[in-house]
Amino acid sequence: MKKLTISVIIYSLMLQLLIGCYSSNYLSYNELKEYKDNNDVVITTTDTTEYTLKRDSSYHYYSNWKFVDNRIEWTESKMMPQKDNPTRRALTTTNTTLTENEILKISVEEFDGTKTVLLSVGILAVILAIGAATFDPLPKGSLLK
Repeated sequence: MKKLTISVIIYSLMLQLLIGCYSSNYLSYNELKEYKDNNDVVITTTDTTEYTLKRDSSYHYYSNWKFVDNRIEWTESKMMPQKDNPTRRALTTTNTTLTENEILKISVEEFDGTKTVLLSVGILAVILAIGAATFDPLPKGSLLK
């Protein structure tokens, strides 16, 4: 049981170090115009619809967005495999426009190094505490006393 507990804790530590912690950072409309990081931006409208402005584009997905007056316009293009023939792909394009008044909040998921370090140190402390609590220097029935 001790080995199982320790292995689960070590696995969770490794997972935490690889993934890390993310925090939501909320931006105003004007701050979004100046935002230069590579994180995806999530826009929630007043009717609780969420739109994601992606920063990365690839062969299968292309996103282009820009500011025009007091609105955001973006185009998304996706290559979708066909059900009858997976080698054929159909291009679907979506055009969306949101005005500044329709936007309820704008959030960005950003990596939080402080939380990641604190959580990793906490997991290590738990591992060491369990190890110290279960350490038996002289097993019962030992001839040495």
